[in-house]
Amino acid sequence: SRQGRPYAVKTANKQQEPKTEPAKDYSEIYGELVYLCGGLDKESRDYLTGAKRGLTEATLKHFALCSIADYKEIDQQLKAKFSIGELRQAGLLSDKDSLIFYKHKVIIPFFDDGKIIFLQGRRLDDGQPKYLHLKRPVPLFNPDALKGLAKGSKVYVCEGAFDAMVMEQNGYKAVGILGVNNLSQNIPSYLKGLRLCYV
Repeated sequence: SRQGRPYAVKTANKQQEPKTEPAKDYSEIYGELVYLCGGLDKESRDYLTGAKRGLTEATLKHFALCSIADYKEIDQQLKAKFSIGELRQAGLLSDKDSLIFYKHKVIIPFFDDGKIIFLQGRRLDDGQPKYLHLKRPVPLFNPDALKGLAKGSKVYVCEGAFDAMVMEQNGYKAVGILGVNNLSQNIPSYLKGLRLCYV
């Protein structure tokens, strides 16, 4: 299980990186946001465990789902720890330098090798868009489920993170794809040699 602040990792030495490096590791920033959220509030938990989503407490904990209960406080604390430039580059700020997850309260972390590499937000009301993610190439959701699988193993490819969570909850290996138009180019390499079932 994932508890405490296990998501924050040291960033690479800035002197060794080109200033325009697009693949910089922002997992420390994303991990800090998840840590500041401190888990799920009642509204978010009720939504996620309700009939529509049907996620269990164990699944919520495994995927480290959380919610932004106090938007202003989290916005301020992130800006106290990281520069505006860093937060912009990480994709967390709007054009007005405000935290982008203003309406999208439920936060879905994307892990790879135990590090948070991406974030997606989900609204709980009827407003649009329902989902909001960072303006960065979208990685595969739940690639850690593929680690160590034998060639030819069956993997379910779902249209979204929640569907992948439900499949995993029911004992299947599953990953989520959030739209073919903005996928990271390395996704096919994750799925190579596996028996894919699209659901």
